[in-house]
Amino acid sequence: MKRFLFFVIIIYSTTIVKAQIKYSIEGAPQYSPDISWRVGGNVEMPISKRFSIVSGLHWSDRHRTKKNTTAITSDQEKEIRTKESSFNANFITIPIRLAIRIETLSNYKNKWRVLVGPYIAYGISGNGNIKNSINGDENKEDVKTFGNEGLYRTRWDYGLISEIQYIHKDHFSMGIFMENGFRNLYKSDNAFESIMDDLFVVSKINMTVGMSIGYIF
Repeated sequence: MKRFLFFVIIIYSTTIVKAQIKYSIEGAPQYSPDISWRVGGNVEMPISKRFSIVSGLHWSDRHRTKKNTTAITSDQEKEIRTKESSFNANFITIPIRLAIRIETLSNYKNKWRVLVGPYIAYGISGNGNIKNSINGDENKEDVKTFGNEGLYRTRWDYGLISEIQYIHKDHFSMGIFMENGFRNLYKSDNAFESIMDDLFVVSKINMTVGMSIGYIF
């Protein structure tokens, strides 16, 4: 009899947890450090009435451009050299965040929440081009984002993501988020920057901010 009651309690508890799990989808324009997009889905697992764990799977398109202009002047002529690069990188990101809900006084179905936690990301693909110009004569070359001539040093990224989110009627969400990456993703322009990149892991350039809009099922 005790075993039977224990079995019933386990099934009942599992059913309650499954019933409380929520799924959501979201999309977001982001700046990283140019305008791009992020879309994905989340799974929310409650810990208590106020706390929950929110994990997800997001796809983001990171776009970055760089332009360097050098002027060389001699006695006979002036030479202007320009190097402009543009790269797109597609990343899959998995965040695991702790969510803290704050109920509003006017309506229990409308609430604020703060989400904070680590994330890990991997660059799955990307393309880019490098355009060199000497006194207006252009030469354009297509390259791979994660190749030898690409802008990115590595495909792996990890860091901390935080978000402030407003939920309306338990279904519609809107928030502002920030990702602070701990990897130095981008290659340097000169030898000094390359040495500094090898000495310091955290890069201030590896930061993404955006606004998310989603629906909770």
